[in-house]
Amino acid sequence: MLKVLAAKSKLEIDEQNYRTFRNYAVKLNRRKKKLFFNNAFIDCKNDSKKVWNTVKGLLGTSISSCPSSVEVDGRIITKPVDIANHFADFFTKKINLLSNNVNIHSSKQAIVQWIDDHIMSNKICSFSLQTVSVEEVLNLLKSLPDGKSTGYDLMDNFLLRCAAPQIAVPLRCIFNWSLEKGMFANVWKHAKLCPIPKDCKEPATPANSRPISLLPTLSKILEGIVSRQIWEYMENNDLITANQHAYRKNHSTTTALVDMTDQWLNAMDNGKFVGVLFLDFSAAFDLVDHEIILTKLMHYGFKEVALNWVQSYLTDRKQSTYINGSFSSPHALNCGIPQGSCLGPLLYLIYTNDLSYALAETQATVFADDTTIYAAGQSVQQVQQALQGDLENIREWVCQNKLVLNTKKTKVMLVCSTRKRPKQHGIQLSMGGVQIEEVAETKLLGV
Repeated sequence: MLKVLAAKSKLEIDEQNYRTFRNYAVKLNRRKKKLFFNNAFIDCKNDSKKVWNTVKGLLGTSISSCPSSVEVDGRIITKPVDIANHFADFFTKKINLLSNNVNIHSSKQAIVQWIDDHIMSNKICSFSLQTVSVEEVLNLLKSLPDGKSTGYDLMDNFLLRCAAPQIAVPLRCIFNWSLEKGMFANVWKHAKLCPIPKDCKEPATPANSRPISLLPTLSKILEGIVSRQIWEYMENNDLITANQHAYRKNHSTTTALVDMTDQWLNAMDNGKFVGVLFLDFSAAFDLVDHEIILTKLMHYGFKEVALNWVQSYLTDRKQSTYINGSFSSPHALNCGIPQGSCLGPLLYLIYTNDLSYALAETQATVFADDTTIYAAGQSVQQVQQALQGDLENIREWVCQNKLVLNTKKTKVMLVCSTRKRPKQHGIQLSMGGVQIEEVAETKLLGV
């Protein structure tokens, strides 16, 4: 109304009144919006799902939408089951294509060389699975969080938590039978795959979707039990390399970044150049070779029953893609570790634990599958030679372990003072005939 009045009267006093009240209204609206979201995040506490929903509300986006139709080979399909099968075929073919391009033959001696010579040298330790008590199972059931999506078995956390006193004893028997016999139930190996758009502004296609794997809750409870036992064994016997910052007590992305930047700054203070290589592995979790991980676990001291349990846990798995209330046909998983699992990240960490020992002239800082290699030297050429030499060692390690290094996404960066920065070329690296891109800045561990 004030705007209309000012426009009609064309008087300075009316225009000034309009601007004053407009600015006041804008500030008040911003203050109220800030207070609203502050209270919303306070209400979320440690619930990541509530936090994410609040962020989506702030951004005005929805990542849970599923396509109602998809174009396939020039025709439009609208049936949810057909769309689900189309997405499932794409996800499976993508992993199969990558796995078909990895090294077929691996040397067992080369695979365990670094474990035997460095990690397990002078170590006398072994790992066996331990049974659990009714109290432990009951506490795990009672602590199940609300609001989690169900897996393929459609078993709800709320239902399990309510039934905890009645099912704790039989579940304890099932869990202990699994741990004693070294067998994992097939019914818990079927994953529900939910595609989430990578970019909400782009059309919902398989290529623009990130598959989120949902596993049965009971499976994750048993995984959590085993994961805690393995962690305790690895940590107590000092088997995890010191430069690994993921999933460990008193370690985080912050400690990883501080560890790296502190060394870089110290080198620069001494007048040195620092070269940093940011490695990118393609579908790392999906390409973990079952035979290799079992071989490594054996050399880490895992006993027969524990090895049999891990083998049973990893093999004969399948997944069905879920879209608009319909499941696709099951697709077998012949390699990789289960996505969305409690145990999977730890198994991947163990799988790659020896990579740092393959480095001769550089250092590494690792957070899960984010690996950063760096070297310092008096000249750019010296740094380049160190990085190139260990890049070849990394290439050999990657081939032996049947992983794939994405040379297009792997980057190199020169860190030095502005005064010492070369005017033309910095660090030039190559791998398998492919030039590694040099960047002036990059995003690492969310920063």
